Amino acid sequence: MKIPRRAVALFVLGVFSLTPALASAQSAKEWVDRGLEYGKKREWEKAIKCYTKAISIKTNYALAYNNRGWVYYLIKKYDKALEDVTKALIYANADDKYVLSLSYDSRSNIYRELGRYSEAMEDINRSISIKPDYWFAYYTRGLNYIAMGKRSRGLEDIKKACDMGVKEACAAYKRYKYKPKPKKPKEEEPTLL
Repeated sequence: MKIPRRAVALFVLGVFSLTPALASAQSAKEWVDRGLEYGKKREWEKAIKCYTKAISIKTNYALAYNNRGWVYYLIKKYDKALEDVTKALIYANADDKYVLSLSYDSRSNIYRELGRYSEAMEDINRSISIKPDYWFAYYTRGLNYIAMGKRSRGLEDIKKACDMGVKEACAAYKRYKYKPKPKKPKEEEPTLL
């Protein structure tokens, strides 16, 4: 017996109307996946719109907040980035170590760019303590140390991230290891008037 398409469509609509939370969660995930695809193409505004749509469907979607915050970070809108990533940490499930670690890492990068080094280090250390095998966190901590003027400690963490397979970290390690240390500016001789 052939079932008419319209009957199938009505059935599907009926099932999803009975389980709106399931339908919303799937749709929100689809929007996050689309945002990731736009992010890979560096189409930042489209990615932001996708994450915003995911959040409008599932208002406590921690990963969507983190990802939108990361895009804001990449386009240097640090206030918006900090707001979103902090919301991600509020909404993250305590058992979801990946999202927690990722969000602390994201916020650490934002704090570093804002010159808030102690907060950056606090967050990145939390990220590593939650998920010690999260390779990108070591790269971030290394960059934090370098920004704070602790180059040798930074290189240790960047090397660890490189050893864990982070290509960006390997390139950064070579760049920072062989880059000459910045020279202290020469003090000018006082002149007599």
